Amino acid sequence: IEIDAASHTGVDNVRENIIDNAQFKPTKSKYKVFIIDEVHMLSTSAFNALLKTLEEPPEHVIFILATTELHKLPATIISRCQRFAFKKVPHDTMSNHLENIAKEEKIKIAKEVIERIVNKSDGCVRDAVSLLDQLMATGEKNIDNETASLVLPNSNVEKTFEFVTALINKDITAGMNLIKTLVDDGINFSQFNIDLLELLNAMMISKADSQASFLLDINDKVKKEIDKINNQITYTDMINLIDLVMKRSQQIRLSPVPELPLQLILLEWCEKKDNDSSDNTPS
Repeated sequence: IEIDAASHTGVDNVRENIIDNAQFKPTKSKYKVFIIDEVHMLSTSAFNALLKTLEEPPEHVIFILATTELHKLPATIISRCQRFAFKKVPHDTMSNHLENIAKEEKIKIAKEVIERIVNKSDGCVRDAVSLLDQLMATGEKNIDNETASLVLPNSNVEKTFEFVTALINKDITAGMNLIKTLVDDGINFSQFNIDLLELLNAMMISKADSQASFLLDINDKVKKEIDKINNQITYTDMINLIDLVMKRSQQIRLSPVPELPLQLILLEWCEKKDNDSSDNTPS
């Protein structure tokens, strides 16, 4: 019995749909299972009414309380439950799952597209499968990057690496040429900026502790690239660069020219680095 707490928040609904219903044994199954979704939406009086039944449920009743906002549940409710926290699904596991779905549906999908779906879903299987469903809804039996661009924000890891490399090398020309390429390719700059911050975050974690690289949910190729460019930047520069990108990222949605904040990041960073070098030059 599934109950949406968001639309059944009151104490009367809890008494009628749960407490009273729980007293009757199931007619066929061994247990009567109540799944209360979005349970944090119940009112205080509804929680109080449910408390006694949760504390001493009938032998034939099992309660499953589902929520994404555990902090909103009363401590008296939490203390009477076993807690199972669902974590993000690892990169390889998610990739294999999507490939299996595509195989069952007799759809051929490029490895690069699978990677983009996994990165976009951020460890959530529901989001990943939803994106895959949208791609399959195009009717294509062979889904490549061009088809995927109809659904997925058009950004990729390689271009992000190129931009970070241009920043670290203080190469304004290479950076500007890359941004022009992104414009020509129709890249979604909001998504590119998210990818950029995720890469810088991964670099920071890896640089702080090389043994912690296994904690990063990225493939081996990306890890090797991160190690390579990490050797060219100090901790202080890493912090300053992330601060700069975060500050400018808030301007992307408001800018009449979407690529302008990215250009400002490039110019501001390279100018700052040049000035720092000049200041440190002996007179």
